[in-house]
Amino acid sequence: MAKAVGVGGIFLKSRDPKALSAWYATHLGIESQGGGSLVFDGPESAGMTVSRALPQTGVLVLSQYLDEDYVFALLGDGAERLGYLLKDRITDGDAFVDAVRRVAAGEAALDPEVVSHLLGRPAAGGPLEDLNERERTVLSEMAEGRSNNAIASRLYLSDRAVERHVTAIFSKLRLTATPDSHRRVQAVLTYLRA
Repeated sequence: MAKAVGVGGIFLKSRDPKALSAWYATHLGIESQGGGSLVFDGPESAGMTVSRALPQTGVLVLSQYLDEDYVFALLGDGAERLGYLLKDRITDGDAFVDAVRRVAAGEAALDPEVVSHLLGRPAAGGPLEDLNERERTVLSEMAEGRSNNAIASRLYLSDRAVERHVTAIFSKLRLTATPDSHRRVQAVLTYLRA
């Protein structure tokens, strides 16, 4: 795993750390500081640059503050292999390691405070109006980057019950399966923008 540190911080995982370091040196003018560390200013913009240029690289941004525009821009192309955590809320080592592992595994990891802030209360007549409370809870867990299995475990539901809720969410949000779209990401973005 390569580690990048700046104003905030980003942990990058690449199957080829040498290629990642070479890409950084070529495109961002950043040289490795030894031990896999890369030092730079502006971790948020570097995180977006890396996630778009090297889509197989997991990017977990650690930020001092919540930047809504940046979070939406980061997630705009999908939430796979992406994470955004607030530094001052990282007090549980196990939860942090879980976030790193989820991003490394190709999933998303969003700080619950970020999700709550971006969600607020759904506007009357908004796209989430048709979702019941349990579906909103499941969608909130999805927005934090949790898999169906993890959601089932956290909410004490069966895997099948979570699958039914996710299917209902897709249906109520009118998200159809196409080869060019990822309904789970679209549902989360709809939820965050509502």
